[in-house]
Amino acid sequence: MRPVRSFKGFLVNSYEPIPAILNNLSFTITPTEGMFQFIYDFENFVIDKDITIIGVENAENFRYIEKQKDLFQNAKFISYLFL
Repeated sequence: MRPVRSFKGFLVNSYEPIPAILNNLSFTITPTEGMFQFIYDFENFVIDKDITIIGVENAENFRYIEKQKDLFQNAKFISYLFL
């Protein structure tokens, strides 16, 4: 028997709206205070190659990403993923 992750995917947070595609449907990752989006079907999740993705393991850093945007001044967008 092989182990199966029953809750695959990741949380997404950003401080700017980010256009994305999931299962060939367009949508926008919209930052809302106190809310995050969970991407379950990450195999079919697509974002523009110009978007910078930062992996974050600390929940406080993930929650307050807008306080760190000065670290990434040259990036078009920043999307943090809580891994």
